[in-house]
Amino acid sequence: MNIRRMNLNLLITLDALLTERHVSRAAGKVFITQPAMSNSLTQLRELFKDKLLIRSGNSMELTPLAIDIAPKIKNILQEIEDTITHSKLFDPKTAKRVFRIGMSDYGEFVLLPHLAEKLATLAPNISLRIIHLNMLNDPSIFIAGKMDIGIGIAALQSPAINSEKLFTEDAICAARTDHPAIKNLTPKKYLAAKHLAIAYEDEPSSAMTDSTLKSIGAVRDIALAVPHLLAAMHTLAKTPLVATVPKRVALTLQRQLKLAIHKPPFAIPAVTISQAWHKRFDDDAGHKWLRELIKEIAQGI
Repeated sequence: MNIRRMNLNLLITLDALLTERHVSRAAGKVFITQPAMSNSLTQLRELFKDKLLIRSGNSMELTPLAIDIAPKIKNILQEIEDTITHSKLFDPKTAKRVFRIGMSDYGEFVLLPHLAEKLATLAPNISLRIIHLNMLNDPSIFIAGKMDIGIGIAALQSPAINSEKLFTEDAICAARTDHPAIKNLTPKKYLAAKHLAIAYEDEPSSAMTDSTLKSIGAVRDIALAVPHLLAAMHTLAKTPLVATVPKRVALTLQRQLKLAIHKPPFAIPAVTISQAWHKRFDDDAGHKWLRELIKEIAQGI
């Protein structure tokens, strides 16, 4: 295939077809008529020598080839758009742009208020779309262009992704002020207590606390596991449980929730919070400015 002879507009129609899986909806998405989109589909089928979309009842399904190329086509179009739209000089005071940032509710509590406050002053036309993200362990979300920056515990192994350390977070134990174990928390009292744990369904073994206990042949008695940190903190205030949680969150909510805190009776390693992004944004002026702002805020937390 000689790409110079190819109508590159077909890539736009192909992306719409593979996303919508419906000829009429795809036509509306790229502002062409339904017959024109049908004609494009015919050309694409000839080009790829594959049906791409197959009718199944009232819907259309992607062929194996279409499933394989869909994220690649989206990535190509995203890179073209980024190159054209964001290659010019970036002025935060006047720039109008939307950034998609992934973070957990921990990041939303610790970092996001400071970031939103800075943007309101420095870049009033910059908008953020926050996407819930527990850990930085899936490079495909960056490769597919679904996220501009991810903030969390980095576990990415991809040559396409860059990351940098923002800050570290220590663990601390918390419980209601009247909890008998929390005043003088010893290893024996810790293991005898019932616990509230932060546990994600898709990352059941990611808790540093449980990894540390496992290394010394111990296990905590988890009476309640919650996937959201802030819900866990408010639940903790109403239950006779002990929780091992991020120190910054516990110190901030200690007075409001009437909690007592204590240093863990085991040496739990601090976790590193990082920000990650696809390498295609390395030299993007606006993206670079936002990364530097996030880093500056993180260093002051």
